[in-house]
Amino acid sequence: MLADRTTPLYKLANFIGGLAAPMFLFLAGVSVAMAASSRTRRSGDRAAASWSVQKRGWQILGRSSLFVYWIHVELAYGVVSYPLHRKLPVWWSLIAFTAFTVFIYGVTRLKSRFVAGWNARRAAPQPA
Repeated sequence: MLADRTTPLYKLANFIGGLAAPMFLFLAGVSVAMAASSRTRRSGDRAAASWSVQKRGWQILGRSSLFVYWIHVELAYGVVSYPLHRKLPVWWSLIAFTAFTVFIYGVTRLKSRFVAGWNARRAAPQPA
């Protein structure tokens, strides 16, 4: 009788876009682990220097998250990738994901340089 009154676990997964609950929990665990590891680094060792390079990359992507989201939606769900939808095997999907991530990072770096140059030109004194 109690089983009839409880809600199945997978119906609760609708708030995350239809992902199954185990996948959601996995992604939540990865996020927590990344946050915890970022707080445990010491500033004096070699690992911290390596971590600062990784952290700078995450900061660049974080500052441009709306830009990244816009490009991601257009390329992943738009007309450009329509011929690839549900056609790639798993390994090719992982390779495409890696290439797409590198591409997005590069575009984000270019955008950051463009914005920095734009701001520098606006801040420069204009000749009278």
